Amino acid sequence: MVSFRGSSSGANWEFNFKQKQVPTGLCNGCDGHEGFFRSWTVVRERVFELLRTAAQSYPGYTVILTGHSLGAAVAAFGFMDLLNSGLTTLLVRWFRQPPFSAAITSGHVNETNGNGVQYMYGAPKIGNRPLLEHLNSQRRAFHVAHKADPFPQLPFGEKYAFALPMFSLGGGERATAADISVLPSVQNIFEVIAQNPWNPMAHMGYFSGIASCK
Repeated sequence: MVSFRGSSSGANWEFNFKQKQVPTGLCNGCDGHEGFFRSWTVVRERVFELLRTAAQSYPGYTVILTGHSLGAAVAAFGFMDLLNSGLTTLLVRWFRQPPFSAAITSGHVNETNGNGVQYMYGAPKIGNRPLLEHLNSQRRAFHVAHKADPFPQLPFGEKYAFALPMFSLGGGERATAADISVLPSVQNIFEVIAQNPWNPMAHMGYFSGIASCK
């Protein structure tokens, strides 16, 4: 598992506000949030090195990328980069854990479409429509967003697209599988937004006090 923390330093916040979109090279026409993408490129070679070593020592294991907030955005770029690199061909087994396993049987996520997987918690929007369509087409990324968390709605503007499907979470830190619903379309997301006032504290708790992780 490769896990990226959320913002915890001045440099992290500086990257958060670099909202201009830049070419990522991850797919044709795929532009991404400059700060989030640069945050990934800073650690890219080290992550690749560690994964190559791990794959040699533990062949047949699954790679899972995950993160919260800024870390979720970094994980998303890392996930797409790893798929392009071919490293995930070494990693062949899925985690089947509720409530996400229900998405496999519903067709929102395809367990046969490759062998990497990514979990994002409270992720902001990371790029333009071609980039997100590329991510969404993999059908192996679980984007979990609390119903009242404002950060997954940022940055605003038509240049930024949502990751789909979104797994909408209620219940705060004590959430269970019953508190999660699958939102397969942007219209579904906006309906949930309209019904749930913003609560910045919702960004701090995903099944546990995730913001306290270092």
